Amino acid sequence: MEEVVVAVDGSEQSVFKGLRVGHELHQQASLPLRLLSVVDDEGKEQERRREIRYLLPLGEVGNPLVAGSEIEVEVAHDPRAFLAQALGERDGALFCMATRGRGAVGQAVVGSVATSVLREAHRPMILAGPGLPDDWSGPVLRVVVPLDGSEVSERILPYAVELAEELGTELRLLRVIDTEGEDADSGDFQASVEAYLEQVGERLQPELSRSVTWVVLKDRQPARAISDYCAGRGSLVMMSTLGWSGLARLVMGSVAQALVRQAPFPVGVLCPPDTAA
Repeated sequence: MEEVVVAVDGSEQSVFKGLRVGHELHQQASLPLRLLSVVDDEGKEQERRREIRYLLPLGEVGNPLVAGSEIEVEVAHDPRAFLAQALGERDGALFCMATRGRGAVGQAVVGSVATSVLREAHRPMILAGPGLPDDWSGPVLRVVVPLDGSEVSERILPYAVELAEELGTELRLLRVIDTEGEDADSGDFQASVEAYLEQVGERLQPELSRSVTWVVLKDRQPARAISDYCAGRGSLVMMSTLGWSGLARLVMGSVAQALVRQAPFPVGVLCPPDTAA
């Protein structure tokens, strides 16, 4: 990774909440920090820059959230297309964005474009949802990856491995067993789930400097189980969408959608290419 990019639109939530997460990742990974905003008219460029500077505020000496950060304001007829292209093309950048958590992906603060950006870019973005406390702070102690055994859910793994290494933190694999499912009380099914997580962990271990761990939870609501487990543990969750048996033809699957909305921690989301239709 080469830098942390926080997409902002000049609103307080996009600047404060998105920047809070981006700043922590920038600091922990020792990466440059950039604030990226897109306007649809050249005449709005300076105004947007002033809005961001006013909100930071850059005038405060020693403001910890802006020290060393760069403000980039771009002009594009279609801001969502520009952001999607930037996310897709800037391979070395880790993108962060605040979202209010409504609708299919949550009504994004940044021009209501998170849904389109995720669908078109096919790269993960770290989302700061409405459940993230205003005083959230790091360090991130572990990157948690929910898996369900599907190939789609595993597509986030290369990104999660890279992020865990950049942050110098633990990678933890997680599986939620539905307590209302037919196999909920089956010892054989539990053993197969544990074996699966162990195999994935062994496959990833050579790429990581710290041990891969895993955990199995039981709950009829996966998003709640993940949120409850990760809350207060210094976690950042990374997940692919539509990994839970193709639930809801949305950019974000039902679990990811609910998790972004309620989680008191950042959630990284990836929409793989063949799930974007």
